[in-house]
Amino acid sequence: MKIGLVGAWVGSGLLVGPTTIVAQPIEMTPQQETSIYTNLAKTTVAKPPPASFNASVGMHVPADVDLYEIPSDIAVASIRRYLYTVLYDEVILVDPTTKKIVLVLTQPH
Repeated sequence: MKIGLVGAWVGSGLLVGPTTIVAQPIEMTPQQETSIYTNLAKTTVAKPPPASFNASVGMHVPADVDLYEIPSDIAVASIRRYLYTVLYDEVILVDPTTKKIVLVLTQPH
């Protein structure tokens, strides 16, 4: 069963639990969220965002940052349209059209 992520509005994003901020609801279960983070966080990124980059929903990703397609083995339909990058302990999903961050996943607690 899929559940919609629900939370309270904080700034321009939606705060969901202690580890996820989204611009709009992205349907996934907590288990899917953990699986996505675990699988994508181990990616070695050729050109990550600069160390000073503070990823938050709605921010533009610098043009020189490498963005990657979601691997086909991640079977969560609600994120297939996005690209991603990794910065330290964050997995950052980006809208490929606007280059804006739509989701920030951090290490599950």
